[in-house]
Order: sequence, then C-alpha cells, then structure tokens
Amino acid sequence: MSEQNKNSEEKSSESYKFKTLRGYGKFLSGLGSILVIIGILGILYALSLFSGYRSELQALYFLGGSFALFLNGIFLIVFGQTISCFVEIEKNTRMTYEILLSKS
Repeated sequence: MSEQNKNSEEKSSESYKFKTLRGYGKFLSGLGSILVIIGILGILYALSLFSGYRSELQALYFLGGSFALFLNGIFLIVFGQTISCFVEIEKNTRMTYEILLSKS
C-alpha cells in the first residue's frame, strides 16, 4: 500500500507545476515592461511639449498620464516577479521534500 501512495505522490508532484501561474507571472512582467517603455517615451514627449507652442496645462496632463503609466508598469513588473518567486519557492520546497522523503 505504501508503494501505491508513493507512486500517486510522484505522479501528482510531476503534473502539478503551476504552469498557468508561471505563465501569468511572465505575462505581467512583460506587460509591465511595455508600459514602462511607453511611459518613458511619453515622459520624454511631454517634456518636449514644454518648449513647444502648446499649452503648459496640456503638457502637464500628458506628463502626469505618462508618469502613471510608468508607475503602473513598475508595479506590474514587481507583481509578476513576485508570482514567479513564489512559484520557484514552491518548486524548491517540493524538491527538498522529495529528497528528504527518499532519504528516510
């Protein structure tokens, strides 16, 4: 009976690897990187509006929106990396458990 439990535990640990969660973390990090790049380009464009003939209020609105995009991108990158970190911690914990289980 204990051999059947070990076989079922091995099958469940191999099939349960958080593939969707790992992909979601990578997706959020990638989306955050895109938003950071767009935010930086928007900030540079908004700063160039101050020297142009446009209204300073319009440039301030554009600068604020671009800065908000930049910050949202940073937070998305951090959140995506946090998800990836937790998935890796779970993977290491599972591997350690399997090593300790095989030695006992």
